[in-house]
Amino acid sequence: MIDGDPPGASSGSRRDAPIEALAADYGLPIMRGRRHPSALLRLDGSQERPVESLAGRSIGLLAGVARPGSVRRTLEALGARVDAERCFPDHHAYTQADLHGLDPAVDFWVTTEKDALKIQPAWLEGVALWVLRIELELEEAERVLEAMEAQLVGAGRLPARPSSTCFPDVAR
Repeated sequence: MIDGDPPGASSGSRRDAPIEALAADYGLPIMRGRRHPSALLRLDGSQERPVESLAGRSIGLLAGVARPGSVRRTLEALGARVDAERCFPDHHAYTQADLHGLDPAVDFWVTTEKDALKIQPAWLEGVALWVLRIELELEEAERVLEAMEAQLVGAGRLPARPSSTCFPDVAR
């Protein structure tokens, strides 16, 4: 189970007790991390720009996620002014009609990586749509990888690593 603060949140914003109780109920380890915006990518993949380029810009938010307010707060924390929004229910199956009439008065529109997978660049009708890339930086990444490997080996989805008899003192 991964517990991570949303982008822009203070490290004290975690609600550890419910996470720990849930993890204990299911026998899951808790792996902590922090999400952070890392780049803006044009939907068609033709360009990349730093998230700092959002500062002072008028943007539109296009989102079909459970908590679009969280995406808005992330964009605002990066200095953007969210002057237009078009939000849909979580897991929305986009169609070309959903993108018709996006306000061209904003500098550009921003969406999530999750939503970008469901949108065809040809549907944009000349509107610039950028994808906000969010990365997860795990605390104790080596422990996380070891736990994942153990789960996969235990489920028969990954062969166990052979033990080294030639170099017993060498760590993997």
